[in-house]
Amino acid sequence: IPPEAAKGGYDLVNQFGRVIRHVDGIKTPEQIAADKARAKAAQAAADQKRADRQLLLSYPSEQELTSAQNEHINMLQQRIKATEINMKSQLDGLANLLDKAAIYKQRGDSVPAYVDQDIEKQREVIRGQREWIDKTQRELDQATNDAASELARYRRLRGGVPAPAASVATPSGAASASGT
Repeated sequence: IPPEAAKGGYDLVNQFGRVIRHVDGIKTPEQIAADKARAKAAQAAADQKRADRQLLLSYPSEQELTSAQNEHINMLQQRIKATEINMKSQLDGLANLLDKAAIYKQRGDSVPAYVDQDIEKQREVIRGQREWIDKTQRELDQATNDAASELARYRRLRGGVPAPAASVATPSGAASASGT
């Protein structure tokens, strides 16, 4: 086959005239991009179908789904509260160290290196706890938003029949019967 003819694609046939293989032609960049977009969309659709099936298999009822969501949200809220309590203790410890350093300075003495090091370590612990609380709060906000959309998706997959007692906790601890 001449190279110019091969660019458009061709069929290989056997001695009986049957096509045994089709060879595609050279694709343009636009065709390649369109093929990639189709493959990506097909993969996303397959992933969504798998996730939908898993959601339905994991939670036979809406009540079980909302219960699991509420447990996850409550667990995040409790982790934040526990870290806040711990951070208050760390802040008290930092205040004590700063008071200790102030006493040295008031006496005209230099602050011992170990006190300065302890102050810096305490500040680093507090910084880490604040970052962790911020990260976990974002996770809590996301879980709350995801719970509402997941509940709506579950209802759509189940045919739109909600259980009357379904509720999803909000970050404030209140519950919503509609899941929003």
